[in-house]
Amino acid sequence: MGSPCLLHVPVIGWPVLWPAHPVTDDASIQNPQQQVASQAQALDSPAPCAAPCGHRDEKGITIPSRTAASRRQRRKQHVAVVPGSHEANTVGKVEPDHNTRESPSSGPTLWPATPESTPPSTPRAPNLGRGWPFVLQAPEATAPEFGASQAHGDECDQLLLALSDGPSGDIAAQRQAVMELVIMQTWQLASTQNGCRVVQRALEVGEASERVALSQQLRGHVWEACISPHANHVLQMCIELIPDDCIQFVLDELHGSIVSAARHRYGCRVLERLLEHCSVEQTTGLVDELLDGAAQLCRHTFGNFVVQHVLMHGLEDQRQQIVAILRGDIQRLARHRVASHVVRCALVHCSTEDRQQLALAMAADAREFADLAHHHCGSFVVREMKRLDGSKDSS
Repeated sequence: MGSPCLLHVPVIGWPVLWPAHPVTDDASIQNPQQQVASQAQALDSPAPCAAPCGHRDEKGITIPSRTAASRRQRRKQHVAVVPGSHEANTVGKVEPDHNTRESPSSGPTLWPATPESTPPSTPRAPNLGRGWPFVLQAPEATAPEFGASQAHGDECDQLLLALSDGPSGDIAAQRQAVMELVIMQTWQLASTQNGCRVVQRALEVGEASERVALSQQLRGHVWEACISPHANHVLQMCIELIPDDCIQFVLDELHGSIVSAARHRYGCRVLERLLEHCSVEQTTGLVDELLDGAAQLCRHTFGNFVVQHVLMHGLEDQRQQIVAILRGDIQRLARHRVASHVVRCALVHCSTEDRQQLALAMAADAREFADLAHHHCGSFVVREMKRLDGSKDSS
């Protein structure tokens, strides 16, 4: 049986050789090993050029000229050279094809290029396409600094143990050294999950001067601490434990951002601590900013708690301003999922006169008041109003 004839498909660039299918009779059917060997020989045989570039032999097969052969040879030698690799030391040398192996029975068998087929002495370049013959270097790993955002939990646990209030001797000296270290790294520790516990522990066991020194390290970072999921706890503890005159810088740095802080998940807690522990004179500017946006804060998921704290800890005229805002839209606010809590808080903490004004505003329309009593949110407001009226009558 003769070798299978080849189809010559002229295309732009290099020609493509496909083995033609012989006539499917019993005599011409090849076994699988012979077919693989024939295809491998066809792929390894010199390919004819699209244009006449050689001569034909006695069997009619075109023998390419030296120019075409040299082009194929240069194409085989065109490999991406990686600096410092094995290929960089063998430029210009013809390397054997590692993607083929010789089989004693069926001739050369094609191998796919896999890591197992590549010799260990020739490292594989990254498959980044043409124009990327360089190996990408991974950045060097640097150890995190103490007190950075990746503060280790074990180190913080050791600091917590060292801050335990020892009686005297070496334990007290160690505690003093750790306290000085925490004071220097207050903000770096406060902004991390594990480090904020260390700073809070230092505030608990520290003396008055040490607490003030810790709080002063938060200057310039009040807004960042206000919206931080970790540092806000440190800021709240500073407000609770440090005298009012030493915490004035917190109010100064939050000036102009009170409404934004009241709307924040963590910022609202800081404002609540300020209203609870600072003097009324200090929080006057804070409350004035809140009252400018009280109509919207009453309906806000977080802002409503700050408004309730103003009703609980504010001045009488500040409560009256909030009651005036509630009376302007009492039917809707009493039915609101969030604002109804503010209305109930106003009924509890406002004066008797302000409470009566709210009650009259709700009962002005009998039909609306009856509907409010059956509303899933307004019913609690009506119940609170009746409870306060009953307690007043009994007294």
